[in-house]
Amino acid sequence: VPTLTFQPLVENAIIHGVSKKEEGGKVYIRIWEEDAELKISVKDTGIGMKTEALEKVKARLNEKYGYSNIGIGNVYRRMKLAYPDSSMDISSVENEGTTIEITIRK
Repeated sequence: VPTLTFQPLVENAIIHGVSKKEEGGKVYIRIWEEDAELKISVKDTGIGMKTEALEKVKARLNEKYGYSNIGIGNVYRRMKLAYPDSSMDISSVENEGTTIEITIRK
C-alpha cells in the first residue's frame, strides 16, 4: 500500500468526524483479505455527512485539482496509480459516522 495512504483518512475521521461530536467518538481501522481482494476500511463514529455533502465528496474524487477534499482525492489518485483496478467507496450517515473502504484486487 502506498506511503501515507491511511494518514489523510484517519486525520479526516478525527478532524471532521469525532472531534465535532461533544461526546467524542471512535476511529476504526480494519485491513483484511476477502476472496482475491485486499480491503482497507477507516470508519468513524463522528457526525457523518448529509447526503448532498457526501455526493459532492464522491463527485470530486476524479478531479485533478479539487478545491476541497484534497486528502481523500490524493489517496484515491495514489491508489489508482499503484493499483488501476482498485476502488474507493465512501458511505456516511448523518450523526452516525463515515466509512471509507478501499478495495485492491490482487
